[in-house]
Amino acid sequence: MTQQLKDLLKGFTAMSSEEQVDKIREIRHSRNIERPAVAKRRQKREGKRSVKTGDKAADLLKGLTPEQRELFLAELRGEG
Repeated sequence: MTQQLKDLLKGFTAMSSEEQVDKIREIRHSRNIERPAVAKRRQKREGKRSVKTGDKAADLLKGLTPEQRELFLAELRGEG
């Protein structure tokens, strides 16, 4: 059981109906748990992006000659 539910159950019966509704509304709006289906879609989408980006970078490096590759890597390191 989450901490929010534990806090809710402690004094929920002692609250007025308006306070109960406010408490429930607060919990609904402050959810920090991601639903499994949403999490899976997000991970899948991020995985596709990283693969595409990695493939593009690899393709660019494959097209360079060894000398160009050395110059490029030196430039990335800040040596050039």
